[in-house]
Amino acid sequence: MKRIACAVCFLMAFGSVGRILPALAGDLVISTKHGRINWSEHFVEANGSGVPSADSLNTPLARDQAIRNARRQAYQNLLNTVLTLPLTSESTIRDYVTNKDEVLSKIEGLLSNAPMETTRYLSDGTVEVVKRMTLSGAFLQLVLPETIIQLEMKKMGKGASEESGRAYTGLVVDARGLTLTPALCFKIFDEAGQEVYGPAYVSRENAVQHGICTYRTEIVDIAASERIGGNPLIIRGLKTVEAGGTDIVISSTDALLLRSAVEHLFFLRKCGVLVLVDPVATEKAEKAKES
Repeated sequence: MKRIACAVCFLMAFGSVGRILPALAGDLVISTKHGRINWSEHFVEANGSGVPSADSLNTPLARDQAIRNARRQAYQNLLNTVLTLPLTSESTIRDYVTNKDEVLSKIEGLLSNAPMETTRYLSDGTVEVVKRMTLSGAFLQLVLPETIIQLEMKKMGKGASEESGRAYTGLVVDARGLTLTPALCFKIFDEAGQEVYGPAYVSRENAVQHGICTYRTEIVDIAASERIGGNPLIIRGLKTVEAGGTDIVISSTDALLLRSAVEHLFFLRKCGVLVLVDPVATEKAEKAKES
């Protein structure tokens, strides 16, 4: 993603009413043992390297052999990366596909068909590739819980904030400073343990196409984000439900504000949620779970 050099400082101590017009943020990219997860643009990618066998060097078949070896390694690395993806606060993709051979086979098919983003040919005959698979679409259709169903997207009337031109267009959760692990299905709770956002609030079509949320590391002042719009409600994450976990707790005051916004059901169904995170703390949490 192209970065904008001139960024406007994000409010460091905002509450529910102190907000600017956020649009794009720095990508959250987590490096794992076998690859990389881009939680902002919703894709995973992995490298592969191949060399021809010693007895085929300087032959017409050398490059083809090196390419096959590189692609094979990239596929295996990408599969291992996908299997470690956190699905919920309690499970990974590896957990989910256990005893689900058909689902695993379909995931392997998606990985096989994933494109090679780059291919490099080195002078010694080595070939290096990068293979990438998007998480949105077919993959999320396979792994998202069946409890996420298609919901009616008709807006539920107009509230006072909408009539005055101040309708909230999305939700930003500022979780910077928290050690959390991104997940494909996460939840937000209030201080009483009541769920404020999660799979039960979203429409399956939107969750499959866009993910339940997007994670980013910063917000810069450019055109309005399609996901959260030009006037999102911005609230602060107090803690995670479990140390280093995926689910976030917000204040009961912010939860009440969110619930009182008539339009909130509409933008939540559209998955209009962005979680702002600390990249260092987030990578630390994910690697701790991986080990």
